[in-house]
Amino acid sequence: MNSHTYIEDLSNEIFFEIFDYLHALDIFTGFNLLNKRISSILQIISLHIIISYDHCHCQIDFLSSHLNYHSQQVISIKDL
Repeated sequence: MNSHTYIEDLSNEIFFEIFDYLHALDIFTGFNLLNKRISSILQIISLHIIISYDHCHCQIDFLSSHLNYHSQQVISIKDL
């Protein structure tokens, strides 16, 4: 029997755990607009923002475009 597991098969709790280990930039570049379910999960998770000194302008521009709708979810901001 050939059984495949797809990302859509994962429970919301698994996504919460995965997103807890990722920074906001990684979450938005990897998961934003993937599908409606993931987008709805992104509306309720806590976000950790880490800006690296080498790419700060690019990261800030990207994140600011996404944080218009997620600013209340930011729980930490850190620079490297």
